[in-house]
Amino acid sequence: MVNSYNDPVKQKAREKLREFIASNLSHKKREQIKVICFPGAEAKGEEALEVKEIYDPLGIPRKNIVGLE
Repeated sequence: MVNSYNDPVKQKAREKLREFIASNLSHKKREQIKVICFPGAEAKGEEALEVKEIYDPLGIPRKNIVGLE
């Protein structure tokens, strides 16, 4: 079995994280927000799902996101 970040439990966790962050950003300018994350990927095509599914929809500029591996 190949590990995957694209499974229902991890998807739900990303949704909850996005909702939590969104609920705490109402008064902040997106272009001033800085993020550090572990975007990772276990399979081709799953690169940076955290960035694509959490930070992009919130309007946080990619130049403000630092990924660690």
